Amino acid sequence: MSSSLESHYTTVKRILRYLKGALHSGLVLYPVLSHQPLSIGAFCDSGWALDPDDRRSNSGAAVYVGPNLVS
Repeated sequence: MSSSLESHYTTVKRILRYLKGALHSGLVLYPVLSHQPLSIGAFCDSGWALDPDDRRSNSGAAVYVGPNLVS
């Protein structure tokens, strides 16, 4: 703050414009009912060199805590 430059001001304006445009975006978290145990679930999928052109493998995973996707 003591030696800010014009580029810092420009960057802050860009961040604020982004946040203004993303007001309705967000992550919805649902509460876990107190009488139910907390559950953790993980799911994964992979394709081992299914593309005949480049033979690359790909994979993905999802981790849930209760009803909420966390990773």
